[in-house]
Amino acid sequence: MRPVLPAAFLSTAAAAAALFIAAHHPLGPGVAVVLVLAWGTLNFAWPTAWLALLPALLPVASLAPWSGWVALEEFDLLLLGTAAGVYARQALDLARGRAEAGKPPPAAVLALAGALGLWTLLALWRGLLDAPGAPGWFDAFLQPLNAWRLAKSALWVLLLLPALHVALQAAPARALRRLRLGMLAGTALFLAAVLWERAAYAGLLQFSSSYRTTGPFWEMNVGGAGIDAYVALAMPFTAWALWRLRRPLPWCLAALMAVALIYAALTTFSRGVYGAVALPLLLPLAWRALSRLRQGRLRGLLQAGALTVVAVLLLVTVSEELELTGVAVTLALWLLAALAVWRFTRIGWRAAAGVTLAVTLVAEVVAVFSGGSFMRERLNASGMDLQARLEHWGRGLALLRSDADLALGLGAGRLPARYAGTAGHPGFSGTARWEPDGSVRLTGRQPGAHPRGYYGLAQRVAVHPGPHRVELRLRAEVPSWVMLKVCESWLLYDLRCQLRQLRVVPGPVDARLTTVLRFPPLSSPPLPRMHVFMVAVRTGALRVDEMRLYAGGEQLLRNGDFSDGLAHWWPTAQEYYTPWHIDNLYLELLIERGVPGLALFLALVAAALWRLARVVRAGGELAESGVFLGAALCGGLLVGLISGVMDMPRVAWLLWLLPWTALLLPLEEAAPSRKA
Repeated sequence: MRPVLPAAFLSTAAAAAALFIAAHHPLGPGVAVVLVLAWGTLNFAWPTAWLALLPALLPVASLAPWSGWVALEEFDLLLLGTAAGVYARQALDLARGRAEAGKPPPAAVLALAGALGLWTLLALWRGLLDAPGAPGWFDAFLQPLNAWRLAKSALWVLLLLPALHVALQAAPARALRRLRLGMLAGTALFLAAVLWERAAYAGLLQFSSSYRTTGPFWEMNVGGAGIDAYVALAMPFTAWALWRLRRPLPWCLAALMAVALIYAALTTFSRGVYGAVALPLLLPLAWRALSRLRQGRLRGLLQAGALTVVAVLLLVTVSEELELTGVAVTLALWLLAALAVWRFTRIGWRAAAGVTLAVTLVAEVVAVFSGGSFMRERLNASGMDLQARLEHWGRGLALLRSDADLALGLGAGRLPARYAGTAGHPGFSGTARWEPDGSVRLTGRQPGAHPRGYYGLAQRVAVHPGPHRVELRLRAEVPSWVMLKVCESWLLYDLRCQLRQLRVVPGPVDARLTTVLRFPPLSSPPLPRMHVFMVAVRTGALRVDEMRLYAGGEQLLRNGDFSDGLAHWWPTAQEYYTPWHIDNLYLELLIERGVPGLALFLALVAAALWRLARVVRAGGELAESGVFLGAALCGGLLVGLISGVMDMPRVAWLLWLLPWTALLLPLEEAAPSRKA
């Protein structure tokens, strides 16, 4: 029974935690409990399916703008339900003698996992102690559970580490295939959301506006790089699919996915993500070239490369004169030429299709730069932005004021509060906090915050052209300006809005205000847009006891009296995001977890890359997997040079999963293939 006990304990603990959290779900506790039980049963029946299911559901497993949860989300329930089902199956199989305990991971891997787990728990504990007040279900960035939000991704991966080890030891190639399929499915869902967002809110071919794609990563409600990191991690898996597929139709579907993924990266207008997507793909290309060189078959690869270079040079030259229309015409001509080359020469369809895909991707880049002015403006401002970022990093490092801070860090999740609370640093554009008396306290812009920035509570409401009538019961602590608006909005950017700003002065009793938001009428475009109500204090401070929003005779707000805390209310910042992020993964770890926390992460990454190098050198079936896993990991690390990742929990989970997967890859399967 000794091997059974750990699995039984993990299953019981995970199931209890999942059911407890689900029972407090803001949108439907009963439904959440039933779904958690069903999810656990699914993982009990198929204990390795999670390798595909979790990455597949990752982009859509958060209903944060509707639930109001910030520190918790539906992806947490999926992870806990997975652990409950998988470890229950392990315990049962061990008890019945259907499975052996198996070979444990190497001692060095166990030591690293233990050290990372303990240090993450220490950072979590310090973050909880440093934050004021008691933890609450709707804690945001300044409250205690923000520590959990920053620490949970590493802990979730460690929770599933034994299950990952079992899957990789039993059938590594099959486990990696499931991971790849899961990433492809998740990427498809992500791209569907991105294309919908661009088509509905910005225009698919509109590259001049300052609208930057965010996709389904609601964690970017205060800015951040969730979409940047996800694209960099997903692109090598898409390239991996292109590499593996041998039939034209599936290959073309994967190629379309690659085109859409580059489109998503380009429309973030994030200069750093471009290199993080492109540079890691040089790893599989270099590996392919070396393999062909050893086999004496480099000639075909060089011909395809030369053909690609000629086509790209032609495309760029023509596009300089003809701009976006010229890009489209040139690309169409090139597709016809490629079809003719493939039809009347001895070049295989994969070579012709590969060259055509490369040219198409370059055409996308040229189209974004020649079809709009926004990216050119950002490139022209690169020097000033770099200087501002260096100053931002310097202010972040200045938070480590003592040897204890340097050794232990500030605590998980404490960077935003400490940064904005330090004299001379830019402050928050506002705060929102639920009070024990059932009201919500909203404050306006702090010293140093950008004058255009603001922060408030938002709620998705039913679509109605208006006019909207707002009724409020509130009390001002000081003379304050409150902003009320209903906008067509996805997350960070408003399109058409009905807006009103009111001045409220302190009084002996609660003020009851009624105002009408009339113009302009909200549109009804071919693709429906979300309508979002938002309340924010621009200057001053006040407490809101109740809000009602009427349109067409119906009351649209849920939990307008805040009797359920901040359920259904989503905190959102607009125009200004500086204090919430340090914009560097490595500084993020250093400031919140200290030198040992950063050193442990770097040790994990270095060990993972070394292991992948050994897997690739051994050859065999796993060598290819090692190359693309290494490319994905490098993509995430490159994004981390200019953006934070740990404050984007779902993407951070993926970034933690990849190095542990690499470390647990066996070498035995690859060795026989090398001798063959």
